[in-house]
This record gives sequence, C-alpha cells and structure tokens, in this order.
Amino acid sequence: GSDIVEGGAGNDYIYAGTGDDIIDGDDSDAGTPNGASDTLDFTKVLINDDTGDTRVVSAETYNGGDFTGIEIDLSDTSSQRIHEQFGTDTISNIENVIGTGKADYIKGNDSDNLIEGRSGNDYLIGLDGADTFKGGDGQDTIDFSDGSQNVVVDMTKEQTIGDDASYRVQNDGYGNKEYIDGVEHIITGSGNDTVYG
Repeated sequence: GSDIVEGGAGNDYIYAGTGDDIIDGDDSDAGTPNGASDTLDFTKVLINDDTGDTRVVSAETYNGGDFTGIEIDLSDTSSQRIHEQFGTDTISNIENVIGTGKADYIKGNDSDNLIEGRSGNDYLIGLDGADTFKGGDGQDTIDFSDGSQNVVVDMTKEQTIGDDASYRVQNDGYGNKEYIDGVEHIITGSGNDTVYG
C-alpha cells in the first residue's frame, strides 16, 4: 500500500514497498559516517498478499522473477519512480542504498553514503560526502563528473577501511577520499584528472 515511513533517530533498515510511499530516515542521522545512518534495501520487496498480510520477498523472485534494476536519486527529495513495478516514492534523509541483483542506477546525496550495487551492471554516483562504494558482480561504473576539483583515483591501492590515506579515491571531485571496491569503470570530469588502473 501507500505508506509513510519515518525512521527516527538510529540505524534504520527500510525495505521497498510497491505503493506510493513517503520515506524519511530522520535528518539527525545525516552526515555521521561512524554514527547512525539509514539504509534503503532493495534486495527484498514488501508486498501485500491475497490475504491482506504483508510479506517480505526476494526482489529476484518478485512478480515471477520479472524484476529489472532500480533508479534512485537520494538527492531528489521530490517524488520519483524508483521502479516500474513500484509506486511513486518521496525519499529524504537516507544515507545508504543496497541495490538489486540487476542493473541499478543509484545516485547519492551530500551525506557520507554507502552505495552497494550488488550483481548487475550498476551505475553509481556519490556527489559530495566521503562515500563508500561496493559494486559487486557485473561491470560497474562510478561517475565522478559532478565535482569541480581534479579527480584522483588509484585502483592499484590496497585499502584498509578507516585509513582514508589507503583509499583508492584520493579526491572524488569534491575533495573527499573514498573507499571503492568491485568497480570496473571510472568516469571523471572536465578537469585535470588522474586515474591509475
């Protein structure tokens, strides 16, 4: 159905539904990379069955397995259609997204986002904030072209979470250092960018 979901303070985990939903993760979580953050998880889908009960089903098997990837923009707080089989959703104050096993388009916001593509050929954008990207299986792409600074990426680096000097992204175009893993393609901006493969 059409739901209003308010996460409140704390680490909230929110599954997608098929109605016209309003999802608010609570702005007290925003910009806290080591604190509370809210996650939209599209690996499962909430549905109402024939008896009126709500069930959580795998996105891979939903609607007979005829499930394509999602398109979500966390920076857009107006209504957006995330999936053709869902309703029109309004999303605010969400920091993290876990995608489907299909080809997803996931765009973050200016918080410190965790963006996880899972399987499929995913297209990922972080915007500002010290983001973490996990591409998963498939041929995944990160687009850094929105920033105004020179992008610096070294895919040969061995990374340690928590040690940003070891991160493969030393400048995301906004001046942030970022952890990325499982990503095959990098798109940079119009500046003097550096990418080591």
